[in-house]
Amino acid sequence: MAAKIVGLGVSSIDEFVLVEEFCRPDDKIWIKDFARQCGGVVANFCVGVARMGVKSGFMGSAGDDPNGHEILQNFKNHDMDVEHFFLKKETKTPVNIIVVDSHGGRQILQDPYMEKNVLKANEIMADYVARADIFHTDAVNIESARKCMRIAKEAGKRVSFDLERHVAVYGLDAIRDLLGMTDILLPNRRGALELTKETDVRRAARKLLGLGPEIVLITLGEGGSLLVTAEGEHRIPIYKVENVVDTTGAGDAFNSAFVSCIYKGMAPLEAADFASAVAALSVTKVGAQSMPRWKEAEEFMASKPERGPVG
Repeated sequence: MAAKIVGLGVSSIDEFVLVEEFCRPDDKIWIKDFARQCGGVVANFCVGVARMGVKSGFMGSAGDDPNGHEILQNFKNHDMDVEHFFLKKETKTPVNIIVVDSHGGRQILQDPYMEKNVLKANEIMADYVARADIFHTDAVNIESARKCMRIAKEAGKRVSFDLERHVAVYGLDAIRDLLGMTDILLPNRRGALELTKETDVRRAARKLLGLGPEIVLITLGEGGSLLVTAEGEHRIPIYKVENVVDTTGAGDAFNSAFVSCIYKGMAPLEAADFASAVAALSVTKVGAQSMPRWKEAEEFMASKPERGPVG
């Protein structure tokens, strides 16, 4: 079966170091535990889509090394389409170090091979993108993202864009056309404020909506999220959980659930609410790919968990 939602981005191995508190300069601390998991923003998104019961495919590369084969096997274990995932002998699989404290906070040390493993525009398989119903990216490689977005739009398909600050810093002129081809824009707070040069997320969201997307959904951490469409705006609070272990990948979990729900026909507000439940469950375990499956999220919502305040 062809993938319904495909993503273009980076995959990695994430090595987690669990500590009580972050280390201060020139200090020493004890390590509580270690953990290891596959990662990468768009790779996490695609795994999350698979856990929502939607066939996904990841477009990217890794080294033809044990770590790369581990990532490939993880995708296969999720019944993902790996037709556009390549293991290359001339590169190596990125390995990130993520330090997580007892409050769920994290510090991420990224391998420089993260950027080197994004597919170039001339490596894109046009038919692969055109066959999917939704194309998703974080636009780390702007030219590759641009090519895929054009293919998707020419094929009459939808485009989802996860906008973070490291892409927003290129400025509006550099990605204005990408926003014009985007149907679902998913910035985090820093990305939205950086790109629009606003200090208020509501003004930022309305400005972004005016650049082309049908849906703008800004994640605000503990403050929940802000959904803005032509019909109006809504603040969606988080769902509270008793034990926050690691917040790594919570945004990826949220985005994957939201886009999956939209694919399944949910209205944006209902989809954002369900995505909040998925993100809440994801922080109760270590790792960026700790998001729940669809049934787990449904059961969690049925338990009527407490909501947090909107930020």
